[in-house]
Amino acid sequence: HGFVPQPRMRAPDPEGHKAAFHLWQEQGVPVYQITFQGSTHLDFSPSASIPSTSWCPEIEEGACVGGWGQPMIQHYAVAWMDRWLKKPGEAGYSTADARLLDDAAWQERYSYYYRSARDFPTRHNRQQHCEDIRAGCGNDSGSGNKEGTAGILAVKSSGGGCSMTRGRFDPVLWLLLLISVCWVWRSSS
Repeated sequence: HGFVPQPRMRAPDPEGHKAAFHLWQEQGVPVYQITFQGSTHLDFSPSASIPSTSWCPEIEEGACVGGWGQPMIQHYAVAWMDRWLKKPGEAGYSTADARLLDDAAWQERYSYYYRSARDFPTRHNRQQHCEDIRAGCGNDSGSGNKEGTAGILAVKSSGGGCSMTRGRFDPVLWLLLLISVCWVWRSSS
C-alpha cells in the first residue's frame, strides 16, 4: 500500500514495481528489489510518531525481534551493506551472500501482488538472478562481478511508486547515501 492503504478491486501488474530494478540491471549494476506484503512506506521509519503496520515489538542486541516488516527490512538492508561495504575479516562479511539468499526465512512476507527480484554476483562470482523470489529461485550461476561497483538495494512496500531517471552511476554518492541512512537510523534508535 501507499501511505493510505486502500482495498484492491483487482490484482495489479505483478511487474509494476520493477521499472527501477530493470534500469539498474540494464546498466550492469547489482540490484535487489524487495516488495513486502501488507506494509506501507511508513514501515521504513523507526519514528514513534509515524504510524506503521509492523512496529518492532522487541529489540535484542540491536536487532528487531518479532514484528512483520521491520525484521525483514533490517535483515536485507544490513546483509546488502555487508555484501558491498565490508572487508574480509569484518563482522558480516563472510555471511552476507548467504543472508541475501535466505529466501525460505522470509518467503511468506514477500508481496503476492508484486514480484521481488535480484541480480547480483556473490563473492565467488556466481550470478544470482531471479525475477520472482516468492515463486522460488534456483541457484543460477554465471559470472560478471562488477569489482568496485556498489550495488543498489531497492526496498519497497506493496504499494506506492518509485521513479528513477537514467544517469551516470556514481558509487561514491551511493556510498554517502547509505552512510547517511545508517547514521539517521542509528541516531533515531
